[in-house]
Amino acid sequence: DFRRPDKFSKDQLRTLQMIHETFSRLVSTMLSAQLRSNCQVTVTSVDQITYVEFVRSIPEMTILSIFDLGALEGNAVLELNANIGYVLIDRVFGGNGKYDGSKPRELTDIETTVIEKFVGRMLGYLNESWKDIIEVMPRIVQMESNPQFVQVVGPTEMVVLLSFEVKVGEVSGILNMCYPAPLIDPIVSKLSAQYWLKKKKKEKTEENLEAIRKRLN
Repeated sequence: DFRRPDKFSKDQLRTLQMIHETFSRLVSTMLSAQLRSNCQVTVTSVDQITYVEFVRSIPEMTILSIFDLGALEGNAVLELNANIGYVLIDRVFGGNGKYDGSKPRELTDIETTVIEKFVGRMLGYLNESWKDIIEVMPRIVQMESNPQFVQVVGPTEMVVLLSFEVKVGEVSGILNMCYPAPLIDPIVSKLSAQYWLKKKKKEKTEENLEAIRKRLN
């Protein structure tokens, strides 16, 4: 499609998937501990689409967190389906974590604070997930519920969209991570499985050498 050329190779998308598989494992552990319930987060897809396609693909009423990564210029978006948001809130306030299927609504100030803390913890794990590529310091910039009010790049700009399935007990929903192409363009040369695995191997070698030094001392 010459009107929408791919910005990223399959290898680069695979690297992004590997990065976020680490993220999903860390978030799964955090949610299970915080909610005292069986929680599982898994990467389900990695795609490159236009920003307007992303906006059209998510519900009109949802939980949107605009964040920056500190080391890179620009903002990204984390979108959490409202049904999972309600379950998180319900568990925090002592409920059984059930979702009654009611129509999504605006969160109260207290509910927004609860969700913001959860999202802040989730984003904190991006530092660990991205560390072999770049050191990032994620920070929430804005919380919204209507995707029409969130414009981090132009409508036709390409983005990488990572989708996750989130299971909290018996309830499941979707979490989306949207990275605009201009945000990750500066590090695109590092987004290769070869670079990522080479750095992992180097770190492992350094760890082994350090262990040997300690034994010799």
